[in-house]
Amino acid sequence: MLQEKCTSPNVLQSTFRYLAAKQIKYILKSNRLNVFHKRLQYSLNKIKEIMENNDLALVNADKSKTMVIIDKNKLQEKVNNFIKENHINILNKDPTEIYQKQIHQAIKKCNTLIDKQTHRYLLNIKPMAPKLNVYLKTHKDNLPKRPVIKNIQAPSYKTAHYVNKRIRDLLKLPYTYNTRNSQEIAEDLLKLQIHENIRTNHLGNKRHVCKFAYTGNSVNYQLLAK
Repeated sequence: MLQEKCTSPNVLQSTFRYLAAKQIKYILKSNRLNVFHKRLQYSLNKIKEIMENNDLALVNADKSKTMVIIDKNKLQEKVNNFIKENHINILNKDPTEIYQKQIHQAIKKCNTLIDKQTHRYLLNIKPMAPKLNVYLKTHKDNLPKRPVIKNIQAPSYKTAHYVNKRIRDLLKLPYTYNTRNSQEIAEDLLKLQIHENIRTNHLGNKRHVCKFAYTGNSVNYQLLAK
């Protein structure tokens, strides 16, 4: 009886919480005594103070790990222009709960693809409408924006992820006319049978170009970053 009580989920959960809290306190105490951490925290606080006083915002750059400091008014202007250019209308009521109910009803009817035991794991307990974030394209003029939406809390996120995986597992569709990444392109190029009627070309966009050429019976390829 005592063994069952000690191994119950509530007791184990409390034990892990205590150990985690103890470890966090130790880390915080260690950082207070760390001179480098103090200097770093001081610099971060100063940067935050300067940004707040000058009404600046910190935004991620597109396709890189760079951070961009931009005036909040300019950032808001870019967001407003994006909304106008794409004819986005403001709704009077949040339809998240309606979508949640529709998805729940659809899951119940889809017994062939989704078994009953999985139903409860495919719905977000507290669904929310995804928020619009903006990344700035620093490699282009006038810093155009790239909309980024984090839809983890959306009503259909778990269901879409599960159905997509199930369809891929069941159908096994070949990647005939598309590719996963640049590495797959390079590997496919090595399988080409080169002869005199083949012409060389390049595949890519303004940022990356995948070039290939042939010499004799071999293929040379390069992934060039602009």
